[in-house]
Amino acid sequence: MQDFSGKRISAVSTRPRILFVGESVSLAHVTRPWVLAQALDAEQYEVHLACSDKWRHLLAARHIHWHNLHSISSEAFMAALSQGRPIYSEKNLSDYIEADLELISQVKPDFIVADFRLSLSISAKLAAVPYANLCNAYWSAYRQGKLPVPDHKVLKILGVGAGSALMQGLLPLFMKHHAKAINRLRKRHGFPSLGSLQSAYTYGDYTLYCDLPRLFPVRGMPKNHRYIVFERKRLNPKKNNNLYTVQWTKDYNACI
Repeated sequence: MQDFSGKRISAVSTRPRILFVGESVSLAHVTRPWVLAQALDAEQYEVHLACSDKWRHLLAARHIHWHNLHSISSEAFMAALSQGRPIYSEKNLSDYIEADLELISQVKPDFIVADFRLSLSISAKLAAVPYANLCNAYWSAYRQGKLPVPDHKVLKILGVGAGSALMQGLLPLFMKHHAKAINRLRKRHGFPSLGSLQSAYTYGDYTLYCDLPRLFPVRGMPKNHRYIVFERKRLNPKKNNNLYTVQWTKDYNACI
């Protein structure tokens, strides 16, 4: 095993082993698990982080064991979003499951925390490892209010008013279509369908919302759903300024 500098680290440990996974299509999905990984006490936990090699130079942390994990390219991700196509094909997700299982077999984690790695809804179950999904409350099925329509080319063709009305009516079908690949694979592996894309994005043994509750409030969420909120601390309380540092709360420790 290696840390982010490439230095070898002993794999012998009696501490709980926590595996953080960042889907490398965007830096945000890698940074959030990295921040949480750094917050864990290295004397209490053996901490691992898996992501694409392209982000490794940005994520220095000597106490974290690093693992390279395949991801589709950021360009393919952005192209799918801009064209309103499903991000992952069934082949993409099938390859992901294989890579996940190889990683889990190598690390042997006691707990997995991942950001936007949809395949773990299958691979973590197959490996019988509890899995916490880092996501945004924006996607929660328990979120109050309607889900805003995506920025689709239909809006440019029909205009915002007519296009939004049409897209809002088609949104349930759109969500099911974009979840087809993961649901087919879940069925193939003996797991029930997750239904819509919202459920696919937020599914986990634990669902951890990386938002302020007042920004995206949810109602009636299950006990395994919780916010990992931000705390604001003024940098210099004696000065009249609006500069703040952002820190994660430690609610996620309750999951581990």
